[in-house]
Amino acid sequence: MRLARPTKIEWLVIGVMLAVLVALMPPTPHHRETRLESCHLCGNCRRIVREFRWWRFSSETTEPVETFTVDEDHEHDWWQYASYYISYNMKSAGGAPYRYQDGRNTWTPSTP
Repeated sequence: MRLARPTKIEWLVIGVMLAVLVALMPPTPHHRETRLESCHLCGNCRRIVREFRWWRFSSETTEPVETFTVDEDHEHDWWQYASYYISYNMKSAGGAPYRYQDGRNTWTPSTP
């Protein structure tokens, strides 16, 4: 015995139910951690961004924020002056004193 084929209305109901289920699914769990580091010896700054997907490390990128010329034998003394993260449900947290290790300001945030 064969089952009857679904009618157009039944296909519409199935499609709407699938669309609602997809809309209610949570997004892929991921978060981004960002670290801002500076070298108080030469004034260079860099940003390190680490991506996590499904709570596992995915990628890491390092990009310069400020670059100054340094001697060839210079070794950076990186110091983390700020960090923050953004989670998959758009919650964020961070701390940023905006200072080099020796106490100089890297930049002053604008005040309204």
